[in-house]
Amino acid sequence: MASKGVEQATLEDLPEIRRLLLDVFQCAEDRTIFSPEVLAWKAFDPHPFWEGGRSYILRVAGRIVAHGLVIPLRLKTARASLRAQCVIDWVANKEAVGAGVLIYTQLRGMTDLQIGLGGSDHARRVLPRMGFSNYRNVRVYSRVIRPAAHLVRVRGLRPASWLRLARDYKELLRGQSSAADQLEAIPCKSFDPGEDLPLPDAAVVGGSVFEQTAESLNYTLRCPAARMEAYRFQLHGSSCGYCVLSRIGHQCRIANMWVHSSRAEDWSNAFIRVTGLAASDPACTEIIACASLPLLETALRFAGFRTPYDFPLFVHNSQRAALEESEVSITFTENDAFYL
Repeated sequence: MASKGVEQATLEDLPEIRRLLLDVFQCAEDRTIFSPEVLAWKAFDPHPFWEGGRSYILRVAGRIVAHGLVIPLRLKTARASLRAQCVIDWVANKEAVGAGVLIYTQLRGMTDLQIGLGGSDHARRVLPRMGFSNYRNVRVYSRVIRPAAHLVRVRGLRPASWLRLARDYKELLRGQSSAADQLEAIPCKSFDPGEDLPLPDAAVVGGSVFEQTAESLNYTLRCPAARMEAYRFQLHGSSCGYCVLSRIGHQCRIANMWVHSSRAEDWSNAFIRVTGLAASDPACTEIIACASLPLLETALRFAGFRTPYDFPLFVHNSQRAALEESEVSITFTENDAFYL
């Protein structure tokens, strides 16, 4: 396979990249996540953790045969701050043998750490062959907030669904707390870099966290593939965190949330408060979140969430030592799960 190596894509390359993505993933032309607007946001909207474009391609005979798009991250461990990345929209033409592996491998050398979160069935099969291993599983938690509507829209009228409906109504009584009503959730269109906004801190939750800034949160809020919302948390007049939500169809997803507390009760109250925010949309039947730290998992269970499934966190074997075998906090914004 003759090529000039991996190169940074330009805006002019987006139509050909889009065609490759649609063809390989066998998607319809109107697939939102591969629309020109969404691709331009993913690849070229300014991001504080990356200079220039984030879309990378491999050409053979002048034709794009492989593509990978970097989500730039910064991981704060107990001892260091690491430049990291998660690769999405990773595809290769079947005729270009090895092109996908080559682009993934070259991208890995650009940062201290490369992770894979979930991914397609193909990616989950291929990554272990490329030297990646499952560092841990990340759990996705769900709470149904309109059981009857959820039954009709999502589960369908099957015998087993009626048992789930009864369970969902019973669980509506869980996750209630008068303390949650004291937590103010103040809506905002964006976050001001100059405001006193508590941000993820590894020392607070007892595990490594992916850093956020007002600018990185604002990048997330500009996502055109979902209806995005942002809130600042205040308790007794003091700022104590934030929440970014994404709405897609019947579902509200907690894309990113931070509560500046090491108490599961405080996090649980925030999840309960956010559940109320999600329910403000009459079309919403379910709210979901993910968690990989014991503190947050406990808080979600207290708030009435249950675990429907999990997905793997892959790390290349040569880079595992950088994580110091620590617990790593994962949110939906570490990959593209908040708008898929």
